[in-house]
Amino acid sequence: MATISRRGKNQWRARVRRGATTTSRTFSTRGRAEAWASQVEGEIADGEFAARGEAEATTLGVALDRYEQEIIPNKAPATRPAERRRVHALRRRPIALLSLSRIGGKDVAEFIRERQAEGAGANTIRLDLATISHLYTVARTAWACRT
Repeated sequence: MATISRRGKNQWRARVRRGATTTSRTFSTRGRAEAWASQVEGEIADGEFAARGEAEATTLGVALDRYEQEIIPNKAPATRPAERRRVHALRRRPIALLSLSRIGGKDVAEFIRERQAEGAGANTIRLDLATISHLYTVARTAWACRT
């Protein structure tokens, strides 16, 4: 069952509790809080709910730091320098400030448009996206981060 409560002038907290599963999140409007609670209740009922707390708290930039420390050293020696440069460049982008759970197609499309406007070639953009994609794969499998 979901509980919606006011947490200040412009904040609403939605808390969903079903059995041993409890999750909550804060929103700027009551409507958004209710919509999120309804979605989470549906996921729990369908057996599809996965806690996303870590993915919501971790920005792409922080995940890139961890990726550089844990994953790049295990890659082929010839690819490590280029991969490190790519990670450092990605960390400076606006998309790196977003949480892993918040990055969507619109954000990726904006990233691609930015790179194209800077004159980056199609293969360079593809490699940037491949790095981000691999980071998400590692986050899900090795870091148990549900996005």
